[in-house]
Amino acid sequence: MLSTLLPILTALLALPFAVLVVVRWRSKHRPYLLLWAIGIITYGLGAAAEGVFKVVGWQPLLFRIFYLCGAILTAAWLGQGTLQLLGKRPWPQISLALLTVLSLGGVFEVSRAALEPTFMSDRVGTVEGLNGVSADAALQLAATAVQPAAGAVSDVWARAVAVRGGLTTPAATPPERLAWGLRRGDVAVGTAQMLEDLGIRSMANAPATGTLWVTQGARVVGRITLLPPTELNGSAIIRTTSNARTITPFFNVYGTLGLAGGAIYSAYLFFRKGVLFHRMVGNILIAVGALSPALGGTLSKAGFPYAVQVSNLIGIIIIFVGFLQATRAD
Repeated sequence: MLSTLLPILTALLALPFAVLVVVRWRSKHRPYLLLWAIGIITYGLGAAAEGVFKVVGWQPLLFRIFYLCGAILTAAWLGQGTLQLLGKRPWPQISLALLTVLSLGGVFEVSRAALEPTFMSDRVGTVEGLNGVSADAALQLAATAVQPAAGAVSDVWARAVAVRGGLTTPAATPPERLAWGLRRGDVAVGTAQMLEDLGIRSMANAPATGTLWVTQGARVVGRITLLPPTELNGSAIIRTTSNARTITPFFNVYGTLGLAGGAIYSAYLFFRKGVLFHRMVGNILIAVGALSPALGGTLSKAGFPYAVQVSNLIGIIIIFVGFLQATRAD
């Protein structure tokens, strides 16, 4: 219930925030306000898509809206608004043109990505051994095959399988990435589509989603059932079909540095000059709010439940309060 309520509250809060910024843009005709409005709208759309997912379940369009808006566009366009406000010509105009082109590229990459909802799950259900292999042996083979390496980008399902198999320390090297699974040595773990790609026939019927097959050589030695995912995450994107996950960090780093860094710089200027104290406080709040979603992502990977949803809600609240504080009448 809480995981459904949090993103919906975030989306509902983003709506009046976006309206307020648009109204201010129409009265002031300042380009940075329009860019902030775009960022806030995408913030709300990403949260809304996740909230609807909690109610109706997996829908590819919902996921694409969630990932494009929440993971790629929001931070970058909020940060661009701050750069538009503080930057000196012609750099704001040049960076805006570049961001527009890159955003269109992000739309293309997300739209063309093949999706597999099974890979979003971080909860292992049952493990079954096949062809004379015990369930424990199949799990150990699977965990060894998908064990993530230190510093390497890994999917949540792979971490869950490795942990279930007792492998909590990073491997020396990352596993080989297949289109629909992972492989290390002669052991591969992935979906039924992976079996088809490898020319291996499964030994039993299984649901279309939620099942991973463990293979050794040319035979199936196990089957792992994953519980339904509780939240949307980028692991659903098949990396070999799109560069969406590769480009995401660049958008987020650019946006976070622009928004948080710009707000901190503005606060410093007001503090040094000893004027407009309310704007200094507002900019500090905006900087803190901009960093909140990034902290939530880190806590989520560390295993804290609802970390992303809570941090997104806290982030939009703090940014909203900071905006009101910074723009109120002197």
